[in-house]
Amino acid sequence: MKSLVTVLREQIENRRMIFNLAKYELVNKYAGNALGIIWLFLNPIIQISIFWFVFGVGIRGRGAVDDIPFIVWLQTGMIPWFYISASIGQGASSISSKLAIASKMSFPLSIVPFYTILAQLLTHLILLSLVFFIMIVHGVGFAGFSILALLYFILTTTVFLIALSFFTSTIISIVKDARQLISHIVRFIFFLTPIMWETPRISERWFLIVLRANPVHYLVIGYRNAFLYSDVRSINQIDTIYFWSLTILLMFVGTRIHIKFRREFIDYL
Repeated sequence: MKSLVTVLREQIENRRMIFNLAKYELVNKYAGNALGIIWLFLNPIIQISIFWFVFGVGIRGRGAVDDIPFIVWLQTGMIPWFYISASIGQGASSISSKLAIASKMSFPLSIVPFYTILAQLLTHLILLSLVFFIMIVHGVGFAGFSILALLYFILTTTVFLIALSFFTSTIISIVKDARQLISHIVRFIFFLTPIMWETPRISERWFLIVLRANPVHYLVIGYRNAFLYSDVRSINQIDTIYFWSLTILLMFVGTRIHIKFRREFIDYL
């Protein structure tokens, strides 16, 4: 608990620096490209188009899901996935890649995972406009849209990613090989999450248990329900308890090992 309180206090005391560093992170990412920040939209559009062509046109034959065009259904899962996968990757390497900068600027290392996730959140909030645009283009409308549910899952996803980044960024700083393992885990989670396929199609009980043990499943289904079905009741109460228990555990453990080892990061790296 003491470690968590210390980390929270450091975030509050450095809140202005956190926001400025997050903005810099976002702008600097596209600074060297000719198209600049336009790539923020082009990258997801290209990826969604590829998955739509392969799975929506090739495999499904343009078939809809619950009378919703597949591309609309697909992008309500892909947009949160972009946020989650980028945050896991960037958050895990945040301390090891920013240690030199942190030592020069003399700010607490605990703000590095936080502003890294905040930068990804800013990107995510911008990309949500793409979801609304595609829904309008395909005439889906907003009868199934729930702003409260969307806000809840944006907050839920962000808290989870911050907790996870404290844990993974510390582990990678101590054990460099963990970076490779995390990249494989992220790839596995992508295929284990119902982004391109529907959960009701699964009949194997053991697989459903594994599926629901995946916290990203809870988040992606929540986003999709918020956009298309105006219903979060399908998020089982047990799933919610499990998800928040895991998130709180990650937050406690992550901040604890961060505080314990951060004075030694320079020796490990």
